[in-house]
Amino acid sequence: MNSARWHARIECGRQIGAGFLVTGRKVLTCAHVIADSGAEPVTVTFPHEAGAVAVPARVVSHGGWGGRPTDPGDLAVLELDEDVPVGPAAFAPADAAFGEPPRKLVAYGFPRGYDEGTLAEYRATAAQLIGGEWIQLEAWNGHGQPLEAGFSGAAVALAGTGEVVGMVTATGGRGMRNGRMLPTHVMARYWPELGERLPTPAHEDADRDRLHVLVAKAARSGLACSPQRLYLDAAGPFGPPVPPGGFDSLWAAAWYVLCELDDPEAVTRFADRLDALLDA
Repeated sequence: MNSARWHARIECGRQIGAGFLVTGRKVLTCAHVIADSGAEPVTVTFPHEAGAVAVPARVVSHGGWGGRPTDPGDLAVLELDEDVPVGPAAFAPADAAFGEPPRKLVAYGFPRGYDEGTLAEYRATAAQLIGGEWIQLEAWNGHGQPLEAGFSGAAVALAGTGEVVGMVTATGGRGMRNGRMLPTHVMARYWPELGERLPTPAHEDADRDRLHVLVAKAARSGLACSPQRLYLDAAGPFGPPVPPGGFDSLWAAAWYVLCELDDPEAVTRFADRLDALLDA
C-alpha cells in the first residue's frame, strides 16, 4: 500500500482532499472536494513522485451531487492535461471488503499538517448499503488516525493487496471514528467507464462487455426506453423491486443488475431485451 503511487492530493480553492488515478490521465475524487471548480482552479499532486508538482486538472464528469452531505452522487472525474508516468489503481471485487475475520481497509488522506499524506485504518461495518448508496466505516481500533477533513475522495483499499474497494465520501469529524465510503460498484453507476475496470466474479467478462456495448449503443442512438421497465423484466416477477429513487440512467439499471442481483440469468435477460429494442 505504501508504494501505491496512484494516491493523489486534490486542491480546489481552500478545499483540500484526496483522489486516485484510474487511467493515464483521469483521477476520481468527491464532488464536494471540487465544489468551487467553477470559480477556482483544480490541481492534482501525486505525493509519492519525486519532486511532486501540482498538475492542472478539469472536471469532465460529475455524479450529480446536490450539495448536501446526504445527497447521492458525490463523485467527480478529473482529467489531467496529459498522461502521468504513474500506474493506475487496481480494483478488487465488490464483496472483498467484507468477511470473517473482518478485512482491514486503509485510506490515504491529507488532513491539516500532513501535506505528504497519512494513513487511516478502518473496516466496513456491514455489507448493507445505507440509503442505497454508502457503506459505513468504523475504526480498526481505538487509536490511530481518524477519518477527518482531507480524507474525502481517498481510495479505500484492502490492506494486504492495495486493491481499491471504495472511496471515502464522509468523515466522522474530529474525535469521531467512523465515516462512509462509496463502494466501487455504486461509483460505476455514476461513471460507467469505471465499470470496465471492475472485476465481477459472478459473471463472465463477455456478459459484462456485451452489456456495456449495448448500453453505449443505446445512448448513441438516443433509444427511448424505461430503465425501470428493463430492470423489472430482467429481475423477473419474483426478483427484488426497483430500489428507492429508481434509476436515472440506463447504465445505472444495467449495472445494478450486473452487480446486485443474485440471478446470473438476469444479465442475459436485460441484454437480450435491450438488444431487441435496438433492433426494433
